[in-house]
Amino acid sequence: MESSKDAVLGVAWSKRANDLRFATWSQKEVNFWHPADVTKRLKQKGVFGDKVPMANIACLDFDEEGWAYSGMENGSIYVWADACKVVKQLKVHGDKITVIAATGGKILTGANGKVGIVTAAGGNFKLEKFVDLG
Repeated sequence: MESSKDAVLGVAWSKRANDLRFATWSQKEVNFWHPADVTKRLKQKGVFGDKVPMANIACLDFDEEGWAYSGMENGSIYVWADACKVVKQLKVHGDKITVIAATGGKILTGANGKVGIVTAAGGNFKLEKFVDLG
């Protein structure tokens, strides 16, 4: 099965217990895969919707609650719900986010020599601080 017409840049697995979902992404789209759920299609294309601007995707990770977070070229984190749709945009950096990791109620982002630390527990998001690596 084809995942995308564009080159796949990465794959990330959900970290929620007993959740076999994973996502693949290219620069312009995210596909969510549901290999063990017979009620859904194997693959669902992620939907940006009308609440966030379309932007190029650089990276993606899941947290332990099953949320997916994509690091975007516009310096934002896009929050993806189980319904495979962006539900929130968090502006974190002024430059392209090139790496993202979500674990322990935190989202760590990297952009242009700075690491952003965002608290993400229970769907509440707050930028804690930046660490300048320069």
